[in-house]
Amino acid sequence: MFESIMPGLVMTVMLSAAVIIVALTMYYRNKRHREEQETIRMAMDKGVDLPPELFKREADPYGHGHGGNGMSTMRRGIYFTMVGISLFIALFISAGIKGAIWALIPFAIGIGALIAHWTGKNRSPGC
Repeated sequence: MFESIMPGLVMTVMLSAAVIIVALTMYYRNKRHREEQETIRMAMDKGVDLPPELFKREADPYGHGHGGNGMSTMRRGIYFTMVGISLFIALFISAGIKGAIWALIPFAIGIGALIAHWTGKNRSPGC
């Protein structure tokens, strides 16, 4: 009896878990940002001199600016390239070349980000 609904149930649970994880991450990130802003607002109301470093975004290890999510261009490129390679291997084993071809999308995004990093004008010496 349960054999017929088990694949659908597993898929529903896995997708629900992913959505919950993303939602919780966004909620707590937003909550932390609101608390930081409230602390800054309270300090300004009391007339405390705030250091300029408080308003700067943290620099990444490579000295480049962040994208929208805090990842440097190089890190984003490495991340997407590795995801593409891993996805290609997994899909090739399970679905053959017709399924694995979809993994070229994140791979190409990663290669593009790496090229943007290496040709960018904000490059630090030695990177």
